[in-house]
Amino acid sequence: MFLLIILEIGAKVWYTFCTVVKYFVKSRRAGSNEAEFRVFILCFAANYKKGARRTALYKCMDMYDDDEVYEEDEGKLSVGKIIKKCFKWIAILIIVLVYAVIFVRLYFRGVPGDFKGFTWTDGAVAAFASDPENFEIIDIGLTEAIDDDGLYEISNAYICPSAGEVQLTVQYNSRSTINTLMQLYSLTERPTGEVFVYILRGDDGSVYTDYQFSAKSRPMNEFRRIIFTGVEFDPEVQYDVEVYYGGDVSEESLISRFFTLYDNEKDNLITKPDKAGSTNLDFSSQPAYISKLTEE
Repeated sequence: MFLLIILEIGAKVWYTFCTVVKYFVKSRRAGSNEAEFRVFILCFAANYKKGARRTALYKCMDMYDDDEVYEEDEGKLSVGKIIKKCFKWIAILIIVLVYAVIFVRLYFRGVPGDFKGFTWTDGAVAAFASDPENFEIIDIGLTEAIDDDGLYEISNAYICPSAGEVQLTVQYNSRSTINTLMQLYSLTERPTGEVFVYILRGDDGSVYTDYQFSAKSRPMNEFRRIIFTGVEFDPEVQYDVEVYYGGDVSEESLISRFFTLYDNEKDNLITKPDKAGSTNLDFSSQPAYISKLTEE
């Protein structure tokens, strides 16, 4: 919204500038002297302050004879026309480029289609086949959970009690988030592979660290579809998802973040599918990491 306001103000300023330049060129061609032009500028400034804006241009232009000042020779490309057309197309080009950059960045930030909605894993398909009547999918309604520092974003979260699965999509900026990680841990080289690990924790003391994931990348953005398995879901328990740097999974972690995934006091949408779906995603097991949180 702020950017649109800036563009609108810039367009008005550009229009005013081009109009004044056009008038100046035409008045010079018609033989108007500098004193007359200064009168025009003063008239325009006075009316503009009153809020007349575009009307101020026409009001002040009426002081001169239209036939002398504004009449243009047909078929001739004047300097004023060339300047006006150049300014016009430059302004249009700048506006188009700005909007193009905005739309491209929004597209690259968008979650891939395969990471939206419930993911039909092999475990979910098997659970549906064994007991389709009691198969339920809990849509947590988590759309854009972003931490205060903007390092991570959680979305598209679902719980499938029959399959013992909790699903969610994690997104982070491959430049700013990794740069923050390197600064906090004084890393001299950019980390490679799976940089972050995830833990599901219930307020009843339950902890789940087993998950499978599917990875996708877009310019400046990384996406992970996380599937926690073996979850003994209790609707009376609140579940949080925790994000850690794989090299420091501890309470003292400098870049860990916590998100409330399932709130037992919130009404969540429960659906019963008519048939099982499928997925084309390739999943990998969680990367190995040392966790001080789960050591006995």
